Amino acid sequence: MALTNEGFLWSWGRTCARTVDIPQRVTGISNVVAFSCGCFHTVAVCKDGELFAWGENRDGQLGTGNTSSCSLPTIISFSSVPVVNVCCGGNHSMALLRNGSLYCWG
Repeated sequence: MALTNEGFLWSWGRTCARTVDIPQRVTGISNVVAFSCGCFHTVAVCKDGELFAWGENRDGQLGTGNTSSCSLPTIISFSSVPVVNVCCGGNHSMALLRNGSLYCWG
């Protein structure tokens, strides 16, 4: 995974669904300022503080409220406070909010 200066994410390698040999731009998300990858999931923050997640969700690591995997970036709504940074482990995710609150799930 790579983030360009323009705020676009590019992805390649092994995902939960397939292997991608040539870098491909991640669609459905732009103005990315931070991202983190777990074993088979990714979480990203956009300039406006919105949080997106996609990939494997067996342990609830996407934060969607269920365990269904998502192949495309899906907006995650859990707080009205903007997200400023994210971090992922193997099967969990964390988000730091502008007010200093830290949320963890998965």
